[in-house]
This record gives sequence, structure tokens and C-alpha cells, in this order.
Amino acid sequence: MKRNRLIAAVLAVTAVVGASGCNLVVEDDSSSGNTPNNAESSDSSKESSSNAFSESSSNPFTEFSSVSSHDDIDSSSTQTQWENDNGGEMSGTVLVLNNTGRGIVLFGGGKEGGKDYAQTVSKIKAQVGDGVNFYSLVAPTAGSFYLPDNLKNKMASEPDNIDNINQNLVGVKPVDAYTALSKHVNEDIYFRTDHHWTQLGAYYAAEEFAKVAEVTFAPLSEYEKFEREGYLGSLYGYSEENAKMRKNPDTFRFYLPKNNFSVSIYTPQYKYEGEMTFNFNDKLTYMIYGSDIRINYVKTDANNGRKLVIVGDSYDNALFLNLTNSFEEIWVCDMRETIGNTVYCDVNIVDFINKMQATDVLFCMDTFSAVGTNRNGLKRLLENKNTVE
Repeated sequence: MKRNRLIAAVLAVTAVVGASGCNLVVEDDSSSGNTPNNAESSDSSKESSSNAFSESSSNPFTEFSSVSSHDDIDSSSTQTQWENDNGGEMSGTVLVLNNTGRGIVLFGGGKEGGKDYAQTVSKIKAQVGDGVNFYSLVAPTAGSFYLPDNLKNKMASEPDNIDNINQNLVGVKPVDAYTALSKHVNEDIYFRTDHHWTQLGAYYAAEEFAKVAEVTFAPLSEYEKFEREGYLGSLYGYSEENAKMRKNPDTFRFYLPKNNFSVSIYTPQYKYEGEMTFNFNDKLTYMIYGSDIRINYVKTDANNGRKLVIVGDSYDNALFLNLTNSFEEIWVCDMRETIGNTVYCDVNIVDFINKMQATDVLFCMDTFSAVGTNRNGLKRLLENKNTVE
């Protein structure tokens, strides 16, 4: 009965999403605001046998936002039609494809939210000034590439929503991750059981960013690759541990750059805590990239005078290591709003960019964050009173 009620709710609303690191919320373009659901703030509340659940010090099911009924989506199908259309079935709040066991979260769209995101990013750019390059990389999710044709009317167009964002940017260069990723759909660029892109998918997006930023970019031959079989990620949990997913776990692949670099860990208020190590045998999958609630500082041997601040959600976790040959310094800041006891980057972002003497700023997040209430975290950073010593 619980599962049936969840399915009915998803069909009525068209998109309910859960993922690691941000609020689970509902937004409607016709609404003046967003209403967060009762997202839990503790990892322990979501722990299970899935090895994704203990990987972060932040809530692993609060990243994505969901969006209510949208004109681009057909929500008229009955549960029986939905589950017998040779495409997939709703399991928990995840669409699980019949042929591959891939989980997909259905994007509902949010043009007004996307416009608001673009305006906030543009406002940050205006306050920083003309001496710093600004970029916006809004990443599509797996549904854009792997949703069967007969189910495409269940999901709003991510390219259309990204285009809407780009059209509203002022002084900020867009990075077309969608086209870059579309050339590699036959590779493992997204997990089947987790809402994130893989590091390989992030690599191709980073490559496109490097072209726009006009910096060097290392080929995959300059990385050392590690693999672990049997990974079950965040969507496996949100699917109520779907049997098809369990039979089709992911291979987790980690790519370690071969150039010289170090990663230091700082508190959300930018106080030094320690050094990060990359021992794949000792790390639990996504924890290899660090904690969402810490600021990562990367020092490299690039020696090109380029210094990058990345502001985003957990999609930037797998991205920054792909840029150690491109920038001599990188800071990775999570922009999401405080949830319970979970505090993300907690500094004034304009002050931070100026104090770090950044030459480049990249806003990197998935579509759900850019159009949903996670975008309010950018306003929090803009209005934050904490400055860096």
C-alpha cells in the first residue's frame, strides 16, 4: 500500500526526486515561492544496506528539487499503463527501466526558477566586477539521454530549461555540457543506481568548460584508473531497494590525475582542517571526492596564473579533479542552504572570490538544483555576512 501511494503521488505530481546533499522540495512555476518537504538532516536516518548511504556527512537524500505539474509533461497515465508500457515502472519515487534496471528521476521543469538562478548568478558577477571570468554549467541528468522515447512525455526538457537559463545570464558565459555529454551516451557517463554523473561524465563536461575558459586540459591517458564492482547508489535507496537495480549494480570508476597536486580541507567558514588523501581502497565511492559540507582547496602544478572558484551542488564533486591540469588553484564550495545541523559553504561569496584572487568562477550544478529551491543557496552566499580573514 505504501508503494502504491508513492506511485500515485508521483503520477499526480509528475516528478519527485531524491538525491544526495540538498533539499527535497516542490516547486511550481505559477507559485511565488517554494515549499520544502520535511527532509531529514541526519545520515543515520537513511542508512541501509546500500553502500551509498554512509558516504557523506550531509543528508544523502536532500539534493534534488522536484517540480509540480508542468505543461510539457503528460501525467494522465494510470499506474497500470505506466508499468506495462514496455519502458519501466515506478518504484518508490524512481522510474526504473525494465531492460537495464537504470533509475531515472523525472525532471519537471521550472522556467521561472531557472530565470531566478540566472539573475542571482549575474548579480554575483556584477558585484565581483569585470576582472573575473564567470561561467555557468547546468548539467542535465540521466533522463535526458536514457529515458525511452515512449516515456519522454513524463519529463520536461532539460535542454529547453538550460537554454532558458542561458538566455537570462548577464556577463556569464554558458558551458554546453548537454551537447558534450550527448556525444558519449554509449559510455558510462551516469550511474544506473545513483543520481550523479560518473567522473567520466564530469570529465567530458569539464573538457567543454576548459574549451570555453581557454585553458589546457589533460587527456584520460594522464589519469590512473581504479574500479570497484557492485556499487548501489542513492537511487537504489529511493526506489525502495528495487530488485532490478539490485541485479544491475554499477561499476564505480575513479580517475586520479597523474600531475602533482594536493587537496586541503576547510570548514564551511574557511578554517583549515587537514589534507585529503585518495586511497581508493579505503574510501567509500563518492567519499573519495570529499565531503559536501567542506570547502576543498586544490593546489596544482599548472603554474598558469589561473585560479578557479567552483560554486555548486554535489555534481561538482566528481568534476574538480578533472581540472588539476587546467588551473593552478581551485576552491570547491557547496552553495546549498543549511538543513538542520548541516551547514554548507558559510562565507560571503563575493568576498571569498575577491580574497582568493580568483581569475575564474564556475557555477556547476544539475538542472534540479538550478531551477528548484537549491538556487536559494546562491542568495544565501550573496547575502552572507561572514568574511574570510
